[in-house]
Amino acid sequence: MASDIDAEALSKLQRHTPKKYRDKLTTVAFNLNGDFPLKDGSFNGIFCTGILHLFSRPVLEKISKEMLRILKPGGRLILEFPTEIKRIGRDGSLITFGDEPNYSIADARSYLQELVGSSSTQGIIEEVVEDFPNANPPFTFHSKIILLECFKTTGNEDKDRLIVTSMGKRTQVLT
Repeated sequence: MASDIDAEALSKLQRHTPKKYRDKLTTVAFNLNGDFPLKDGSFNGIFCTGILHLFSRPVLEKISKEMLRILKPGGRLILEFPTEIKRIGRDGSLITFGDEPNYSIADARSYLQELVGSSSTQGIIEEVVEDFPNANPPFTFHSKIILLECFKTTGNEDKDRLIVTSMGKRTQVLT
């Protein structure tokens, strides 16, 4: 299932999905600021990228509660969260977009840990530099992106331990 606030973006995704996968793709347009139109415990996993860093803390709290609500016990949650964002124009000027929050790594790590609460978390931080020559104005995007992997506890310590083991030691634990 793919979701976005923009139904046209989802339609474009549908059109560009290879035919052999198109029948398996379900799309739902909705606003993350409201209640998700999805049943409790209905997903084994959620992958959320390119959006959460745009929201204030109160809105992030609401979104995280909704994500955990629709996630099954033992389900995985993978979040991409850009921090320390800098958009540098061709002339060296800093480009900003509205009132977009700009989280530091320390604040984002701490806050993400709070948001997922009783879930077990692991994460990696990757520096990203990407050129956007066709943007208006053109800029180079710089960020340290947190990729957070966590799971919703099952309520059973033995099962949770197995999930942690399956996640592996490939990433640092966010504390």
